[in-house]
Amino acid sequence: MAHEVVGTAPPDQHVARERGVPYQLHLQRGLNVGLFTDMRQHRDLLAPLAAGARVLNLFSYTGAFSVACARAGAASVVSVDTSPGVHAWAQANFRLSELADDRKRWRFEAGDAVRFLARAERERERYDLVIID
Repeated sequence: MAHEVVGTAPPDQHVARERGVPYQLHLQRGLNVGLFTDMRQHRDLLAPLAAGARVLNLFSYTGAFSVACARAGAASVVSVDTSPGVHAWAQANFRLSELADDRKRWRFEAGDAVRFLARAERERERYDLVIID
């Protein structure tokens, strides 16, 4: 479906800040630009829960919840989504927050969430905080 642009078209990408936290937005992608503003309060509420926690974020999309947890001092964050493309976007958001490229602390798993959970159970992975959005 074509969209009519009135005035100057926005850039394809833009970095916006929410309470000082940078997020990469893709403004030409319709409603899913990369940051759901109706989840702002939830991102804020994660900080005290995530500090020092092992976090699992299922259906992580662009990693906004993962970034919030990592910035709050999570011990580790595993982000699971079916799309490697959105994982690249999530990794860009981690870089924007200057979160070190630390594959032991920040993991990005592409695949089905149910299969991930089955494997995690077999391997006895444990998490303190699980986000399902």
